[in-house]
Amino acid sequence: MYKIPEIEFSSRFVLKLAQLGFFASFVYWTVSQADGADAADYFMGAMLGAGGLALFLSVPNARLAVTFGLPIIVGVTMIATGNSDEAMWALIMVPMFGIPAYLPDMAMGEQSLGLDDETLSQRTGIFYILFALFFIFLMMGITDIALDGEFYDDEGEESITYEVESTEQTLSQIALAMAVIGIVGFAMTAMMGMELGPARPWHFGALLAGCMVIGSYVFEVTMTGGITENPEEMLWALSIGGIFTLVPCIAYEGSDS
Repeated sequence: MYKIPEIEFSSRFVLKLAQLGFFASFVYWTVSQADGADAADYFMGAMLGAGGLALFLSVPNARLAVTFGLPIIVGVTMIATGNSDEAMWALIMVPMFGIPAYLPDMAMGEQSLGLDDETLSQRTGIFYILFALFFIFLMMGITDIALDGEFYDDEGEESITYEVESTEQTLSQIALAMAVIGIVGFAMTAMMGMELGPARPWHFGALLAGCMVIGSYVFEVTMTGGITENPEEMLWALSIGGIFTLVPCIAYEGSDS
């Protein structure tokens, strides 16, 4: 029913840890922001934790359960508890958790996916690009900070505007450039088969990882005064950075890279 990953310092095992850390970060954010009267938040946190652990242990059908089952359960629960205005998050959860649920196994050529090598390579590239676009431009909103020097944080019915300092805006502009170069470079080398000197797909993945680290730093410095105020941000940055770097490394260089 499940398979415990072999504990070793390999790219495959570290990628599985990064995937687990990705879900653990969302579990912490969900539970830490929940008040004592909101059972739906704790239920969602428990479901995310179970989903992340099931993926780590390679439980059969865990990917489908996380991608579609979890959003359906969360959506129904929110409606049943009177939080119907937040039920739309169930739709956002499909790409938010579905793509990182599939990407590591696609990169490692999991046989249960039932895809040949060429199809798997193509779909891995497509999912990877969607993953980068979703988290960098839609969820993190680095573009607003880089261009306007501010970003918005919706807290319930209120929207708080944060203005960043010039140093943080410059860092955001660097991160935005890294994101664009990373996505375009990955598409050219991994999906189009072009040679860009010694550059490999995972090099551009490292750029995307750096973008996420810088973005997390800018957000925390602006909102809390420093990333050390929220250590879970370090786990988040390392986890998503690991996925961005290791997926192309394993998928296009081999698991022994």
